[in-house]
Amino acid sequence: MRLLRRVAALTVLFALTWVFAPVAAAGGPSSVFLTSPESGEAASRYYSDKEYGTLTDLLGPTGSDGTKERPPSLDMAMGTRQITVTWMVHDVDPWRVDRLYPGDERDTVWIHTSTESGGEQGTWHTGQRPREVIELLGKV
Repeated sequence: MRLLRRVAALTVLFALTWVFAPVAAAGGPSSVFLTSPESGEAASRYYSDKEYGTLTDLLGPTGSDGTKERPPSLDMAMGTRQITVTWMVHDVDPWRVDRLYPGDERDTVWIHTSTESGGEQGTWHTGQRPREVIELLGKV
């Protein structure tokens, strides 16, 4: 009977741990680090911040449809403004890197997404809601 109580207590404890575990405990990114090489500014957000969720929605999933080749229209923008968004697993290891290239107009943001170190392997796509991306980056 005593053993049965211990097993029951451990089962309840395990169940409560499972139910109340934070979202990032499952192994996904827990924080995001944003840098702008042009301005030298940096910012970060934790997964519980509202902007973290908004940024996740605006940049799209890792496997977004895109092209492997850099868009020709981006050649003029290279060397200008770039924002690097580094998603961190448990605040320690880089999981994904998005390099954002906002255009002079607020109607285009090119995004290069990579999960490889070095960042050369990845895909290019445009942000679906570029004005919202630019507005959010202005707040962060």
